[in-house]
Amino acid sequence: MNEIIPGRAISLIIPWQKTSRLNVLAIYAPNAPTENADFWETLEHKWLEDNLPVLDILLGDFNLVEEMVD
Repeated sequence: MNEIIPGRAISLIIPWQKTSRLNVLAIYAPNAPTENADFWETLEHKWLEDNLPVLDILLGDFNLVEEMVD
């Protein structure tokens, strides 16, 4: 388990069968549009900087809506 952004993004590497691994990323993105955009930029930067593995599963609450009233 690796907490990438405290309280917002965590990655898990789960052993799968005998020789494989399943890479999972769980997200809880901020609601505010500016904070949300900053979150995704930070996540991308940390992902590349830490050379994290390609994902198999991405899940979570992305807090992306089409209309602000949502």
